[in-house]
Amino acid sequence: MNIDHARYFIALAKTPHIQKTARLLGISPTAISHGITRLEEELGLKLTTKVGRNIILTDKGIEFARKVGKVIQQLDEIKEDLSTDRILPGNYTLGITHGLFDLCFDHVAIQELGEGEEVSFEVLSLRSAEVIRAVVEGKVDLGICYSPLFHPGAQQRVLKKGQLVFVAKPTHPVFKDRTREARIQRLQSCAAIGTKSFQGIDNCESHPVFGRLKLKPQYKYVVDSYESMLPILRESEAWAFIPDLMAKRYGKALKVIDLGEMNAPYTVEAVWNKERKPLLLFQNLLNLIGKEKSK
Repeated sequence: MNIDHARYFIALAKTPHIQKTARLLGISPTAISHGITRLEEELGLKLTTKVGRNIILTDKGIEFARKVGKVIQQLDEIKEDLSTDRILPGNYTLGITHGLFDLCFDHVAIQELGEGEEVSFEVLSLRSAEVIRAVVEGKVDLGICYSPLFHPGAQQRVLKKGQLVFVAKPTHPVFKDRTREARIQRLQSCAAIGTKSFQGIDNCESHPVFGRLKLKPQYKYVVDSYESMLPILRESEAWAFIPDLMAKRYGKALKVIDLGEMNAPYTVEAVWNKERKPLLLFQNLLNLIGKEKSK
């Protein structure tokens, strides 16, 4: 059914006069007549009859106008919803790499974000590669993760940039070594903690910095999230190579090992499905990144 022809009929039902309807719609009377005729042919029904200059609706025409009028009103409301800059009601699923939600979002601000709207959030804590996969498969509306590799089914936006750093507990012997070379030798002799490598992300353990430092980590521990490293680091002389964002989170529990300028950048990026334009809600969420947390 041609939606324009249906609109012509609904407008005509309110006047009911072709000339007046044409003036209201800003089109020619011929277009109105032609549209109504095509609509009747498509439906196989007689919707109108002419009495003098006026148009009278048949019983079928009255029923059609009543039912289709509601549908067109709903379509207009949907169009208005999609074209206005407001948060659309609904449940939104966020896929965020382990630990990043706490670091990136102001919890008070996110609670206020959908205030007054029928908005709810489901937050999934995932590995970075799982975030990308869930976005591409349409299982989450927006992803936040570390250093995602390019994926043809996703779009990405850099939210934060940082440096990867070497860390250990503050009492680690490496902090007694006075030179950079001595610290590197110390790390070579101590156990290292690595993260599982997953397809779809840049992995810290494959970073070129190891080649530049001529350091071959002796991995004794492998974990699936940075949070899992902390207890091991506290209780052993192991060390790890992690984002400075995570190092700052642990405060005095960990200390950065100074190895000079290393040029080991990483990113925190927003990822969404390429076929789905980010909604206003997503834009507002991303604007929260980097803002100071509410006290």
